[in-house]
This record gives sequence, C-alpha cells and structure tokens, in this order.
Amino acid sequence: MAKVFIPNLENKEQVNHIDGNKQNSCVNNLEWVTNQENSQHAHDVGLNPTKKSIIQYDLQMNKIKEFASQKEASNKLNISKHGISKCCNNNAKTSGGFIFKFIK
Repeated sequence: MAKVFIPNLENKEQVNHIDGNKQNSCVNNLEWVTNQENSQHAHDVGLNPTKKSIIQYDLQMNKIKEFASQKEASNKLNISKHGISKCCNNNAKTSGGFIFKFIK
C-alpha cells in the first residue's frame, strides 16, 4: 500500500503503522521510517514486548522476583534474554531453571 500511495522521498526502508495495528493498512495510518525510527515508535507506544515487566518463578510457580524488562532479568540473573523471551512467549517452559511470565 505504501509503495503505491506514499512517496518515499527520503528513501527510508521500512513502513510504520502509526496506530501500531499491522492490520490497519489505510494510507493515513502508514509512514516511511528508518529502522531506528520504527524501533523508537514501537518503544514509545508500548509495542515492544521486550520492555514489558516480567515475573520470575521457581519450578513450583512460587514467585521469586519482578523485573522491569527481559533485559534487566537477563543481566541480573546471567540468563540469555532470548531464553527468557521464549519462556515469556510460551515457546519454552523454562529458562535458566526458572519460569518467566509477563506481568498482565
């Protein structure tokens, strides 16, 4: 849609959905952006799941600690951020011997 209807005068490489809804491809909801601009937009409007707060549990689902982000948990626990992410997104049961869940 953007390639056809929105001029890309600055040769930016990505299309951003302004309202954050990728299903809404109306021309007035699309804009050309750089990778950095797209990432910043996702962060600003809360679309970046790596910035969600998480809870660390033991294997019996006893709450251990809350972290502001997967990155913080990864740094403090010396566990792979990718592994924590897989656990939070239900693609793995555990990471580093713990269970991690997004705070709802």
